[in-house]
Amino acid sequence: MFLTLFGAPTPRPSDDIGDALQLTGAAGVVVLALCALAAPFPHRRHRGDDTIAL
Repeated sequence: MFLTLFGAPTPRPSDDIGDALQLTGAAGVVVLALCALAAPFPHRRHRGDDTIAL
């Protein structure tokens, strides 16, 4: 989704498809880096049982 947010408007400021693809590629590197930094956090959740004893 974030890559689409970067990639969709890139043809507007550039006159060449090569420039648009380079901007989208650069955005892809940024999005990949942010995903790599955020990936460990969901694994830190508590994995215990969520039931209640009655």
